[in-house]
Formats: sequence, C-alpha cells, structure tokens
Amino acid sequence: MGIANTPAATDFPSLHTRYGIADERTNNAHFLQGQSIPSAFHKPEQLFSAACCGFPGPARNDGEARSGHRVPAQTSNRDTPHFPLSVTGLLLGGMNLFKPPAFAHGDRLEAAGHVVRLAINPRARRVSLRIDRTRREVIATAPTARRLAEAATFARDRADWIAQQMAGLPTATPVCPGLTVSLFGQAFELVTATGRARLDAEAGQILAPDDAAYGDRVLRLIKVHSQRRFLHLTGAYCEKLSTAVPRVSVVDPKARWGSCSPARPGVGPSIRYSWRLALAPFEVADYVAAHECAHLIEANHGPRFWALVSRTFGDPAPHRDWLRHNGTALHAFGR
Repeated sequence: MGIANTPAATDFPSLHTRYGIADERTNNAHFLQGQSIPSAFHKPEQLFSAACCGFPGPARNDGEARSGHRVPAQTSNRDTPHFPLSVTGLLLGGMNLFKPPAFAHGDRLEAAGHVVRLAINPRARRVSLRIDRTRREVIATAPTARRLAEAATFARDRADWIAQQMAGLPTATPVCPGLTVSLFGQAFELVTATGRARLDAEAGQILAPDDAAYGDRVLRLIKVHSQRRFLHLTGAYCEKLSTAVPRVSVVDPKARWGSCSPARPGVGPSIRYSWRLALAPFEVADYVAAHECAHLIEANHGPRFWALVSRTFGDPAPHRDWLRHNGTALHAFGR
C-alpha cells in the first residue's frame, strides 16, 4: 500500500491516434489470394518462402506433405501440385513478412527538439503519446513492434503538442555549488570543500569536493539524511500505534511517495519512502510517514484507515493537496 505520486501517476497528458485498431492479420491477406504458381516456380528452393509462411511445400517422396496431410508420392518436380498463391504475393509479401522492423522497443528519436522514447505495450489498443512528468521524457507507445514505425510518425506529426507540454514542466534544477536547498524545512547551502563529502546540520551546509562527481555526492548525502529522518519519524508513529518498527529504506520511485509492506509469515514489515520528500515542507514528509505507518495496522484505504490517520496525525487533506500540486517540482531537482 502507499501514496500515489499523483502528478506522475495520473496527470500525464496523453494523445492518441484517431483511427481505431488495425487488424494485424490484414498484412498477410495477399498470401491467400491469386492463382496457382506457374511450374517454373515449383522448385523446392523457390517455394522456400511459402513453406516458411506456413503453406505446404513440395511433396516428399514418402508421401507426407510438409503441412502434415497425406498426398500421393511424387516422383518429380513436374508433378508437384499447384499452390493457391500468387507470384506477387509470394515474392513481395514474403519479403515484407521477413523484413525486420525499422524500430525496436527502447529506440529514441527527436521531435520538436525533445527526445521521444519508443515503447511496446501489448495491452495498448492504439498508438499514443504521453509525457512522463517525473522523468521529463516523451513516450510513444505502440501495441506491437510492427506499429512502432507508426508511433514514430505519430510523434513527429505532433511536434507542436510535444513542445507545448514539455514547456509546461517545472524547470530542471541541477545540483551545483551555490545552490540553497531545503531539507525537511531546514535550508542547506551547497558549497565546495576539500576532503570527504559531508552534511553539516549545525552550519546548514552540504560540502563536497568541486569535481565532476559533485552532484552525485550531494545527492547521496541527501538520501542518507532522508533515511535517517524517516527512520526517526517512523519510530515515533510506530510507538503511537503500539506496533513494531519496520525496516525503513529510501528509493526514487516514479509513481509513489511511499509504500508499506505489512508483516507476513517469515517476513518482517517494511516501509519505503521517496527520498525526494526531504525537499518538501516538513509537515508533508511527516504526513507521509504517518500514512505509511497506519498501513502497518490497516493495509487498505478504507474508512478505518483514514480514521487511524486522522487520529494519529490530523487532517491529511492540505498535505495531500500540496503533493498533488507540487510533486512534479520535487522530481525536477537533480535533473
């Protein structure tokens, strides 16, 4: 159970093709039409395409056709029965069938100055575009690999829409010296210093060597600080709820601010928090801790769960609204 990262999970703009679901079988329809193949094409090597496509090949001398049906034994290629295939369908259609797709899952292309990632989703019923606001990328989805080319064309044709949606995202905030960041409501200045990277809570500074790994070191310190604070908050709420303190970890999920796994036979409870909650006001992070700890008692979002949250923490509505309206900005930090 957990709190959905609403901007990332439900607020993605989407755009779909207007033409419905294509029948994938129509691409092979031409194989089923036409007249018999002239005898000049009866040689086994020239019927290879037909055999590979599931059509019966030339009969074997043991009287067994490749399709599994009994046919009279043949003594020469001249006696090979005709196939209900057109020459055009065999040569051109077979080549289309064996031609590898122009695009693959995970390929990237450019549209409106932004990178578009191609993805296959077998559950999708049509080609679509969406903006992943947390990862700040455009995703063009197709139901099959054969329709990825269609998805790529669809993305290029909607370049104006992509530019408009990407322009509405919060400005990315790179980690660099001189920046001031708020962690659980306390301001910290990012500065450079020799020696080991460290977070000085009393001085309100995060110090790290000025090199190419500066940003990574700062983010690592923020994650460690986040885990310590959430471990303290979790312990306090577990004491109120008279339940054992679970294992606490911090991660960087795309769609949730926190998740709880209650105890199971042989497995202890655990709670995972998004480390980016450290960038939110303290009251918001505090609410998420109360929310997840309540799931240790009520593994649902029913009336008893919300009553438990209200009794333990107070009114959650203002903090849920804050996350709904400002969550995307937290994901822009460090991009």
